[in-house]
Order: sequence, then C-alpha cells, then structure tokens
Amino acid sequence: MTSRRATSTQRLLEMAASQHSVVSHQQIAGCGIGKRERSELVAMGVLRQVYRGVYACPGTALTRWGEAVALSLSCGPNAALSHNTAAAIHDFPGIPSGPALEVSVCGSSHPRAKGAAVHRVTRIEAVDLERRNGLLITTSARTLLDIASRFDLRDLADLVDEGVVRRLWTVDELRAALDRSGGRGRSGMRNLRTVLADREHETLDSRLEQRVIRALRPLRPFAVHLEVIVEGELIILDVAWPELRVAAEIDGFGVHGKSRTKFDRDRRHANLLLAHGWRVVRITSVMADREILALLGSVLGRGVA
Repeated sequence: MTSRRATSTQRLLEMAASQHSVVSHQQIAGCGIGKRERSELVAMGVLRQVYRGVYACPGTALTRWGEAVALSLSCGPNAALSHNTAAAIHDFPGIPSGPALEVSVCGSSHPRAKGAAVHRVTRIEAVDLERRNGLLITTSARTLLDIASRFDLRDLADLVDEGVVRRLWTVDELRAALDRSGGRGRSGMRNLRTVLADREHETLDSRLEQRVIRALRPLRPFAVHLEVIVEGELIILDVAWPELRVAAEIDGFGVHGKSRTKFDRDRRHANLLLAHGWRVVRITSVMADREILALLGSVLGRGVA
C-alpha cells in the first residue's frame, strides 16, 4: 500500500470512528479514495457495504447508533430518524424502537434501505427537527404525532400525560405541532385532538394527579381530595382510604417544589397525620404506574395482580 493510500485510508478510518464506524461514499471520496480504490478496500475487508453508498468498518458489530447513522447517510440530508426509532431516542415511556429503524424523508427522493421503514413526507418544519449525537431526528412532539395512530384513545391519553410529567412536551407544544401538520392525511389525529381538548386548562400537577388516580383504580373505593380536621387544622388529602387511615400525597413539579411556605405546611401536616395514626405514602412523578399500585397495595394489605 503506497504512502498516499495509507494516509487516505487512515483518514477514512478516523472519520468512521468518529461516527460509529460508518461512512458514506461521498466521505470516502473526500478522503482522496476513488471508486477503484474503494472497491479494493471492500475486497480487502477494510470496508463492508451496509446500504447503497454507505459502508461500515468491519471488526465489531454496528451499534444501534451506528445503524442509525448508516440509515441517515443512505437516505440523504433530508432524512430524519422518526416514529418509534425517534421515540426510543427521546425515551418515550414503554415505546421500544422495534426491530426496524424508521426514517422520514422529505422531498422527491425515493431512497430504499433494506430492513428499514422509510416514510415519505411532503414537508417537515425546521422547528419539528433537532439533532442528537449529530443525527437529525424529529422532535418529541412531532414524533408523537407520527405514532399517534398506533394507540387507542386511552393509551394515547396516558402517553400524553406521562410525556408531560417527564417534560418531553407540553400540551401547548403538542397543539402547535398538530396545527403545523394540519392533520391532513394523518391517521390518529382525531384521537390526539380529543386528548388535547380534554387537557385545555390542566396544569402539570393536575395531569400527574390524574395519572396516579388512574393507576390506583384497582384499589377502589378511595376518596379524592378528602378534607380532614386534625388538631383544629384543615388538611386536604390527595387520595385517601379513611377507614384504614391511609393516604397518598402526590408531589408534583408546581407549587410543591417552588413554595417554601407550602413545603413547610405539608411537612407539618404530615407530622400531624402521623401522630394521629395515619400512614401517608408520597407519590412522585418518576414513579411508574405499577410501582405506585404495588406500593399502595402493600400498605393497604391488598394483593394486586
């Protein structure tokens, strides 16, 4: 191997290492390696074709990010990882990436990528795109629009609420993304509009409270916003089983975390309740539904399947 070729190959390998062992034929050419030399590198086992015009450096299996880089390079600059693939990158609750990578391509091109799902779209606004580890992906709000049709109304509502709690989006951001898309030709939009309409005047904390109440349905009957008087003080319990003197307090992101006065009052009330035989379980936004249900079921002495 000549000195010039060795230098070009080393430059190529360094570039591949910087993007999960994947390079495009344009990048290979940019390293000073022509078509004939590229074919020789493939024959020598230095490069392995992944998609048309995209190559990987053999030696180790491609990571999921490497596969994503390869797919993006093969589909061109107007491609963005989307749908379940983007949902997995954004860490949507309970949404696996799936066996096939998914990408949305804007424009008139018709890329093909074996083993991947390529979605043709007429237009994606710049505000609905972002970069993650150098890759273009749809934002969390746009991603939800893309996969909304994969859920029934109830599951979609749960996902919207959980995403708000995890700060993946706000209701206003979802509504804006929906307005930009126009909803034309997009299945699942009617359900999403219904879910957002039901949340017109809700706060972040109220959506967390609704999620917790839904999770606790197997432990009914229980009282919501139960008022009790303890040593002359009015205490409002978020969820309570008064006959067992058990309560669940829901700690959200709002005034619970921002008001020193409310923080002090809540702790004083907790001490009063404890002194009078109450058991109070604190529920936070990071707790999964099953964890909430199992915890309260254990405190109440009720088995939950």
